[in-house]
Amino acid sequence: MNLPHQVRVRPGIGLAVAIFCLLCLVTAALAYRHTHIPVVEVVLPEVERSKLVLREKRLELDGKAFTGWMLELYPDGLLKSRSAIFNGVLHGVSEGWFTNQTMQVSEQFVNGVSHGERRQWDEAGRPVSAAQIEHGRIVGVFQRWHANGQLSEEITMKDGQPDGLSRTWYASGRLKSEVTLAHGTVKSQHRYDDVAGVSERRGSAGTSAAGGAP
Repeated sequence: MNLPHQVRVRPGIGLAVAIFCLLCLVTAALAYRHTHIPVVEVVLPEVERSKLVLREKRLELDGKAFTGWMLELYPDGLLKSRSAIFNGVLHGVSEGWFTNQTMQVSEQFVNGVSHGERRQWDEAGRPVSAAQIEHGRIVGVFQRWHANGQLSEEITMKDGQPDGLSRTWYASGRLKSEVTLAHGTVKSQHRYDDVAGVSERRGSAGTSAAGGAP
């Protein structure tokens, strides 16, 4: 956008109006410049895991900490996993695929530690599990699904262990159990039958959670 070299004040137009018009032209020119900033695309190297060397907990290539994409391939050459590496450690997204190239897992890392959303799927593309992770520990609600797509369990997590209400479901979709935990210890639980409704009620204060925790 080219600005005029001169702004002439026409008779009958006040100086303030002329200044306002000039400011509008300058603002438009600046907006044009800021919305047309050239984009520089950075292409990171892709290297197979077998070519990287793990030394002192960092992946190296040719004796230097590696930054780029670490790849794993199946024997037929199809992609098995692709992970972002920065300065020798996992940093960013890490993804894995089945042999049919359906995504198996997607996870986020920060400085080598799992941090962010982690999701898993089966070979048909149905969800298997979902979790939110902070600094390597699951927080919030962890979810797992049955093979038929029905929700299997929801576990409330705090500091990496079950804490709060957790529920499980049968593959039919009916509620199977409700358990209240505190720091991994069962305080009470309520179980249901797959057909008839309530099957039994238990108060199990002091029992540690078993098996179901992610």
